[in-house]
Amino acid sequence: MAASRSARRGDRHLRWQHWLLAYGLAWLAVLLIGLVLILPLLSYLLLGEEPGSIPPILDAVSDLTPYGAVILHIIVMKAWVFLPSLPVFWLAMRAGLGGWINFAFLGLGYGSLLVVMIDGMPLDISAGIGLVGALVLRVMLGYERPEAFITAPR
Repeated sequence: MAASRSARRGDRHLRWQHWLLAYGLAWLAVLLIGLVLILPLLSYLLLGEEPGSIPPILDAVSDLTPYGAVILHIIVMKAWVFLPSLPVFWLAMRAGLGGWINFAFLGLGYGSLLVVMIDGMPLDISAGIGLVGALVLRVMLGYERPEAFITAPR
């Protein structure tokens, strides 16, 4: 598997079931990242303990909690955020540009576009959502149909 290429017209190997499963797992991966980032807040709410003197490492981890809350809000309330990227990734597969690097750049570009689509969304969170979603999508499509990513010898 090449870093920037895939099989020419690799989209022919992928059916709608493959895309649906891959997009579902990409959504789930971002949801799990949001849950992990919000764990310090959940432990505080569930245990009812007041944060007394917190070690610096835990204080740094608790600074990530607002990011987790934003990610969870976006992923749960706006579950459609991944769907507009489907034609872009499909065209990349059709053109033979389904490599890791291309998927990463497309994910970052799509994440930057999310800032325009959703008002008030920070660029770093949207770029991270786009990157993680695109790479999980690439992993799952490669796992389901590896022949779609094997480049032909020249």
